[in-house]
Amino acid sequence: MKKTIKDIYDSHNNLFTIMSIIMSIMIIVFHCYALFYNNGKTDFLSNLLEYENTGSIVVAMFFIISGFMIPTSLKNSKNLGNYLWKRVKKIIPPLFLCLVVSSMVIAPLVLKVNYFSYLFHPGNYFHYIFDNLLFVKNTNYGISNAFINNPYPIAINGSIWTLKHQFFMYLLIIPIFYLLVKDDKKYYYIFYLLILFITILSYTGSLDNIYKYFTNHFSYIGILNEGKSLIRLSYYFLAGVFINKYIDKIPYTKFSIIIMILPLIIFFKTEYFPYACLVSLPYLTIVLGTIKCPIKITDISYHIYIWAFPIQQLIIYYGLKNLNIYNYIILSIFATIIVAYISYYLSEYPFKKRR
Repeated sequence: MKKTIKDIYDSHNNLFTIMSIIMSIMIIVFHCYALFYNNGKTDFLSNLLEYENTGSIVVAMFFIISGFMIPTSLKNSKNLGNYLWKRVKKIIPPLFLCLVVSSMVIAPLVLKVNYFSYLFHPGNYFHYIFDNLLFVKNTNYGISNAFINNPYPIAINGSIWTLKHQFFMYLLIIPIFYLLVKDDKKYYYIFYLLILFITILSYTGSLDNIYKYFTNHFSYIGILNEGKSLIRLSYYFLAGVFINKYIDKIPYTKFSIIIMILPLIIFFKTEYFPYACLVSLPYLTIVLGTIKCPIKITDISYHIYIWAFPIQQLIIYYGLKNLNIYNYIILSIFATIIVAYISYYLSEYPFKKRR
């Protein structure tokens, strides 16, 4: 009998946590080039891929892993309220802490304004905090003229745009789980292929007029204003759900792994590489994550992800003249990891035992 992913997957002994942390660090490296130069220079992997970039691939992998994990969380929750509470306490407190520190410590610091004057004018920071916290409006990237003289000016946090999409997926999985997954219906095959087809259409530009319509008529709603990203990330999330659903049927063999690697090799450095990723990346991401890893490590990947950008901007603001790109990358990684651990123990750990 052929092995399946279920035969090798151990929910307590796998590589997903370490993978997520490494992926978050890859995002730091990817952003370093934009923040340091802002002239089109990119990291080594992005240069190598040519038709994709490190950021896009890593974000896709995050959504695949999330899609793979979330159905189990929903299944193990006492009720729908318990599931939503687990999602909220995971994502909101760290984000709130990051937004408050960014807007009420970092921004006035780099703006060099009178702090109390800044504090007593909530318009300076109110929209930055709540637009980004509620996941409804467009991402608010900066405050006033913060970091105006940095190579990548004004933006305090350029990473948080994905969070509204992530939270939307947490809600989207509810009807999908109860209508298509839980009852073991075969409709999910059709649903998955339909989303794949729509995503391919999106890549070809066939849906651009639809995106333009939503942008023109619903420009204030973040996910609708980012329709192309929404479709792409939805596909990768649902691909993870698909693998979770059919974990006992999807093969894990040398042959299946080779078959999934081949499209990436064949279409490497061609315009079709993004399409190859649609086919191969979900399977390969989950297979890689199932590798046994007895080392237990605190998952601070989310904290790294949300804190890296403002820390990277601060490093440039205070030390650009003394840095080259490689010093900058190393300093960014170490500083972000330290802050991420602090963030974890301040904003996530206290909620761990709350149900």
